Amino acid sequence: MHESWDAASERTHFDDDSLFVAVRPHVDGPVRVDVFVDEIPEKFADGLVECFDGVLPLRSGVVCVHDSDDLVRLTRRISVDQPHFGVLVNDTERVDRVLVVLYDR
Repeated sequence: MHESWDAASERTHFDDDSLFVAVRPHVDGPVRVDVFVDEIPEKFADGLVECFDGVLPLRSGVVCVHDSDDLVRLTRRISVDQPHFGVLVNDTERVDRVLVVLYDR
């Protein structure tokens, strides 16, 4: 999965039931990832730009957000089969902030 994705030229890659977001390499420092359900707190998204807005079909009823090495993982059971997601990032070549909003309605 995602073999055709060139992270150097595309910020995101959507494939079947997953979405990859390119961020800066771990040797350049940490990446902050915030996940919200249904709404983003006021002013929390200031300075961020949308890089994905759409439906992500799920087979398991569980949303999983994790790093590429699978060292950090957040999972959440959801009530819809095709949840609407929004992903925002800071607008840099080496993204170090990602905000994910899951609309579980």
